[in-house]
Amino acid sequence: NREVPFDGNGDISLAHIAIMMNSPAELKNRVLPDLCNNYNPHKWLCKRAVLTPKNETVARITYELINKIPTVIKKYKSVDSVLNENQAVHYPIEFLNSLEPPGIPPHKLFLKVGVSIMLLRNLDPPKLCNRTRLIVKT
Repeated sequence: NREVPFDGNGDISLAHIAIMMNSPAELKNRVLPDLCNNYNPHKWLCKRAVLTPKNETVARITYELINKIPTVIKKYKSVDSVLNENQAVHYPIEFLNSLEPPGIPPHKLFLKVGVSIMLLRNLDPPKLCNRTRLIVKT
């Protein structure tokens, strides 16, 4: 049974579980120091996470971080067409590509061999569990 720590003003102190950073660069350097040399072994990488209030911030920071890893980056794009051509007028491709529903990868997904990823939604549940950490192999 743990007690909630309070600071001198009576506010709950989060210093023991979270550290506030002044800039994204400071955050990246603090959480993932020397990433280009430490991304493998994967246990080191799996113990770290960058949390932000907005998905767009996470996407930007993640893209900057994977660019530091010395392997080739591959870009994957989602399918951006409709099955019924008569419905295409109602769903412009630009609109479909701009959507970012929770648990679904972005329209443009950048991956590198050796990078740790997390399975958000498994379409074949008996095989892997949601939120399983994986390593990109090829």
